[in-house]
Amino acid sequence: MAEQYFNLNLYDPAVPAFCSFDKMYVGTIDEIRVVMNRLAKTKDYVGTVKAWKAYCTGDHNAIHNVAYRDIPLLTPVEYVSSSQLTIPGRTWEHINTWGWPYVMKISEGRISQVIVKHEGQYVRMLRAWLGDLCYESFGRKWVPLTGGFWGNDFVLDVIKRPGKHFTFNNLLYIEEDSSDDLAEFEDKLLNPEALIFDKICDEIFADG
Repeated sequence: MAEQYFNLNLYDPAVPAFCSFDKMYVGTIDEIRVVMNRLAKTKDYVGTVKAWKAYCTGDHNAIHNVAYRDIPLLTPVEYVSSSQLTIPGRTWEHINTWGWPYVMKISEGRISQVIVKHEGQYVRMLRAWLGDLCYESFGRKWVPLTGGFWGNDFVLDVIKRPGKHFTFNNLLYIEEDSSDDLAEFEDKLLNPEALIFDKICDEIFADG
């Protein structure tokens, strides 16, 4: 039987500063606990940390304020299906919220996907362990993405490996896409070409 997954809404970092919207982050209680412990060490999301402490003492109706709305801290989502993929190195283009491109590169990837049902929609969520994630800067120079992230950086982790290698990981599942057609998503679960890393990249570059 699959573990229970929960949705945690936080600010969407890719939305321009003059707007405010939320974004889904999904995980088990243990996965969310890791993120909350990291968040508690920052000065961000004070109300969210307070709500988490209340949740842990038994108040499962704890609320926090995101994008000018008081919403439940955690809401259960229905697990539908999942997959595990290993992919070779690849390059791709990420388009930020303003339409500007970033050329991205990895040496390898291990991908965990889960389909959940939330508020009547099927949502395909992704966790990725990406080897040596880089973006192409000026002069065709590849810049390793090991820190200085502009989004909700507490949901991101970087593990150093021998040599100059590293693995970039998002600690909670992040939305790839949503649909009311489950069959469409199940066809994508085992298709490496259907992977979408845009919302993970948004955690790196935010609205920049």
